[in-house]
Amino acid sequence: MARNANVYGEIADYLETIQTTFIWPALVSKDGKKPGPRTDSLVTFSRLMMSTHAKGSLMLDRGCVTNNDCDQDEECVKGVCMPAGTTTSSFAGSGCRTNNDCDQDEECVDGICTPILGGGFEPAAVANVPFYDGRVKEAFESYFGRIHLVLTKVLAEDPRKLPGVREVLMELYAGAAGTVGSKLPECTRAGDCPDGSACVGGHCVPVPFRLVLKLSPFRAPWK
Repeated sequence: MARNANVYGEIADYLETIQTTFIWPALVSKDGKKPGPRTDSLVTFSRLMMSTHAKGSLMLDRGCVTNNDCDQDEECVKGVCMPAGTTTSSFAGSGCRTNNDCDQDEECVDGICTPILGGGFEPAAVANVPFYDGRVKEAFESYFGRIHLVLTKVLAEDPRKLPGVREVLMELYAGAAGTVGSKLPECTRAGDCPDGSACVGGHCVPVPFRLVLKLSPFRAPWK
C-alpha cells in the first residue's frame, strides 16, 4: 500500500488511495462525463472526512496559551502551536457542545469545532441527479490536505501517537469502503486478517504503513 519511505508521504498515499478507489468513482463515472453510481454518498463521505479531521484535532497537544509557549517559527492558535502564518484558524479546532459554539464555516463534531467540507449543503429536487465537476473534486482533495496537515502535526508533536494516527486512517478507509459497498474481509481478531492488514471495526483493512518495534537497551534478566 505505502510507496514512500517517509511516513508523511505514506499518509498522503493512503489518503489518495481512499479518494481514487472509493470516493470519486462513486460520485462521477469513469469517463468523467456523467454522475457516478452513488451520488448521494457525498454526504456520508463528507461526514467521514469531518469525523477524521475531528479525531486528529483531538489528538493535538493543546499546551499553549500565548505565542511565547511555542517555538520561534510557530504561533499559538486555539491552544495549539501552529506554523507561523497559518491562515486557517479552524485547523486546530476548539471545544464545543453545539454548532453555535463554532464559527460559521465550522460544525461541532465529537466535541470539537471542525471545518465544513466545501461550503456545506443545500437542498435539491430528488429528480435532479447531481453531476459533480472538478470543483467538487478539488473540495475533497483540499479537505484531504487538511486531514494530512492535522495528522502530520500530531506526529510532529509526539511520535508516540503513531499507532493512533494509523488507526484513524484505517477507520476512514473502512468507512469509505463500506459506503460504496466494497466487501472487505470480516474479522473478529487480528489473527483473522492477512499480513499487511489489520482488524478495524470487524473488517480487515490494509495498513497505511507497518509499525516495527524500537529496540530497547535493556536485556532479559536471565541473560
